[in-house]
Amino acid sequence: MLTRAQAARKMNTSIIGCSISKQEVFDFIYQARKYPFAGLAVEATYLEYANFLLIGTPIRTVGVANYPLGGATISYALEMTKWCYQHGADEMDINLPVSLLRSNEFKKINSYLKEAVQIANGRILKGVIWSDEMTDQEIIDSCYLMTECSVDYVKTNPGFKHVTSPHVVPLIKNAYGDGLKVMVAGGVRNTQQMMEFFNLGADLVTTSTLGSVLKDLPES
Repeated sequence: MLTRAQAARKMNTSIIGCSISKQEVFDFIYQARKYPFAGLAVEATYLEYANFLLIGTPIRTVGVANYPLGGATISYALEMTKWCYQHGADEMDINLPVSLLRSNEFKKINSYLKEAVQIANGRILKGVIWSDEMTDQEIIDSCYLMTECSVDYVKTNPGFKHVTSPHVVPLIKNAYGDGLKVMVAGGVRNTQQMMEFFNLGADLVTTSTLGSVLKDLPES
């Protein structure tokens, strides 16, 4: 069984929301600093503050763009991606525009993702989908576009009560293997759920409920 530290290295966590206070960000990061998480996501307004609070830890600061709804224009989403990288983000979670996917606007999505990868300039970029509202074919098509554009990870949901079905991880892995890493998001609330997704092949798991996810793992 994984220890808490070993699990944390394969996890992201986040404190995202329009009503989050600076004190809440401080308290959350203070707790998260106990473990070597792969990344911690905050709203753009707190990126520089989070980066400062994470000094001395291996935890990367994660920014979000066009998130969680994914309805912004492509130009706006790209500008926000650029801004976040310039203001403390080590990596980014950006929404793939599912509306364009369903409108068969694949060239627009391809152009968007390629430009986002250019902006990332070697830093980690994750493309966020809404897998619990998509058909299996739509999931496969969106992941194909990400592999074509060299996006590092597909993030299976934005959270916010969206729940990832266990079948989504093997669906993507069977299609793309190691060509696209999978970060599971949405509905991971305890240790058992986290371990199930790791066993299915997830490369990363993310949750905002750190205590309940780590509590059944040994400290060391």
